[in-house]
Amino acid sequence: MDIADYMAAITDGFSKLDKLYSDRESIDGEIMKTEQFIAAAANMCPDNVRDLTIKRIQVLQELYQVRGEGLTDAIRSTLKAAQGHWMTVTNVRDRMSKAGFDFSSYSASPLASISAILRRMKSEEVETRLVDGGVTAYRWKDTSQLNLSPEFLKAAMKGMLKDMK
Repeated sequence: MDIADYMAAITDGFSKLDKLYSDRESIDGEIMKTEQFIAAAANMCPDNVRDLTIKRIQVLQELYQVRGEGLTDAIRSTLKAAQGHWMTVTNVRDRMSKAGFDFSSYSASPLASISAILRRMKSEEVETRLVDGGVTAYRWKDTSQLNLSPEFLKAAMKGMLKDMK
């Protein structure tokens, strides 16, 4: 390839990048509209359904906000979004990668960085236990954490509708 080929590849890359940024703006707008619709619909439901729905929106927002956060805040968001499930350092890294966190700017390995941060977290924030042959697992400490899985919300709403009849 000569310089003209590289320049053409760069030009094509910028065209693609411009379209992706434009698509992201459109998708972000759709996300906002959908969140507003869900919140408005939840406002028509009993307080407990509304509260569960708003909490679920917040959990999803925190989970997908991981992309723009610093490493420590992204780890906190990942543990919170795990809703009380135990996570090893590898689980945390995998979940963060899946959510789009960019580890490329870290000179140390992601596992080493995540492990160091988790070990430094306050005992009021996370609890630890040994799993699978001595591997340390972490869980966000939040006694007010609710089960916000889609299955739970669906069952809770069905139960409340049944009670209203």
